Amino acid sequence: MRLSLKAIYAIVFNLILLSSCSNDDDMKTTDPENATPSMEVPTEPMTNIDGFTTSDTKTELPETTFGNETDCSQSEDDAFNAAFIVLVNKHRESINLNPLMEGTVANYLAFKHSKHMICQNDFNHSNFNETNNILSREVNSRGSAENIIQGYNTPESMLEGWLNSPPHKMSIENPSYTHTGFSAVKANGRYWGTQLFYR
Repeated sequence: MRLSLKAIYAIVFNLILLSSCSNDDDMKTTDPENATPSMEVPTEPMTNIDGFTTSDTKTELPETTFGNETDCSQSEDDAFNAAFIVLVNKHRESINLNPLMEGTVANYLAFKHSKHMICQNDFNHSNFNETNNILSREVNSRGSAENIIQGYNTPESMLEGWLNSPPHKMSIENPSYTHTGFSAVKANGRYWGTQLFYR
């Protein structure tokens, strides 16, 4: 579920109080931190499609050849997602860059890729060409990038992990990107995350 700005700031404030940051700089870790405390998310009208939740009922979600596993049920962590987007945009604003706007199609594609990685136990960018083509077709994107991560259990540590990696940091701080999609999914005590960037 994509939340109002006021709800997002409330969630971020609570997450900052309740969670701790990691100094890990690896994008894949086998020693995850304690799980993020569960947060109560304000109720809004939403659609749930195979674990992906959104309050955007007008956008038609595209078909994909990935993330369709029926024997592997996964769901997004809406509070984690909302808090992460706020942190990314605060970071961009701190270096005088415009915030990234979320796109429903990109959020969905990020979820499908995170789910696919979990269900296949395969940490890779194997679906990026298809994702890039879908973004180009569905939202007229003119260039995109993808960051993936595994094992960071708070929004703060996940962002820090990416910022400590020059190629991932470059995507986050690229001034030409205007939109993003993000999805964190928890499985076996650790989060798998995908963030898409496009213009």
